[in-house]
Amino acid sequence: MQLSLQSVSALFPQNRALVMSTLSGAFQAASSVFLIMDTVHRTTNTPRRTLLFVYAAFLLLATVVCILIWPAKPFGVKKVEASGAGSGSAMHEAPAVVPLSKRSFRQQALSAEYLLMVFYFSLAVLQAQFLVGTVGTQFELMGDGSDTMTRIFSLCFSLSWTTTPFIGHIIDRLGVPTALALMNTLLLCCPMLLMSKLLALQPVLSVIYALARVSIGSVYFSFMGSVFGFANFGKLAGFGLLVASCLSLLQYVLLTVTLESFHRDFFYVNAFFVLLSGLMYPLIAALRHHLRKPHHSACQAPAKEVVCKDLEQGRTANGAKDDKTTAEELEKSTTPAEETTAAV
Repeated sequence: MQLSLQSVSALFPQNRALVMSTLSGAFQAASSVFLIMDTVHRTTNTPRRTLLFVYAAFLLLATVVCILIWPAKPFGVKKVEASGAGSGSAMHEAPAVVPLSKRSFRQQALSAEYLLMVFYFSLAVLQAQFLVGTVGTQFELMGDGSDTMTRIFSLCFSLSWTTTPFIGHIIDRLGVPTALALMNTLLLCCPMLLMSKLLALQPVLSVIYALARVSIGSVYFSFMGSVFGFANFGKLAGFGLLVASCLSLLQYVLLTVTLESFHRDFFYVNAFFVLLSGLMYPLIAALRHHLRKPHHSACQAPAKEVVCKDLEQGRTANGAKDDKTTAEELEKSTTPAEETTAAV
């Protein structure tokens, strides 16, 4: 369901990450529906069966509305196919400048950009899953006998979806690599705070983890949509999720080693995640390097530069493009013609 909605962001090219992050936040916030249902059940004594029937009726109505208003293909796919059809000869002559969004699924799946992002995303999910699964035990070992800190952590985590528009705005303005570096720094701080074993510092952990956790999905989906488009978005994003899910099973191995070999001392596994987070900065640097290649425009640059760089790509790949149209579009991007020519 979440994957099928992401192509809506193609309707807002200047705020694509903002839209995709907000959709991810809405998906995460959907779990609060059952909290509301439980509150209604306790206060009004309404049977849960009745509440679930009402909920199912709303879902059915939403499904009918979606069938009526949604297109048969993802938003933006027709545009990509149309532009690719007009430059078929250029694609064969100069394949190096063909954007990844116009390549075949096989080429996209085997690209360095996709493999680097899936690898980074899988490692980030492993760390996030292990922390959320063991944080209660770690707080208890620090002396949180009343579970106060655990409740604070749960509250921050449940409200993390409210930050998704802010995270999407950062991705749109600063680019994916910068957003990844900021997110990775937050992930790095989490095990460091747990290694301190100071209960007074753990509210900071609760806030930092909530921001980092919700950023993982926002950056991942924004990257997939902006780099590869939506013609193969479901297959690319879905396979990445599958890889991350399989790799996250290693959390049980790490937990077993911590409980049995290290006798419930989480210091060593937290030190491992500190090292892992540090080693992920070279991955981000490698991804930034690949995104700076000529066939990229939307990922490594802020939103205001996207139009101009896309037009530069069009000139390189399509020598026969109408110069008058290109000049008008470049004027809209507020870049003088002389400077643009020099930059190209």
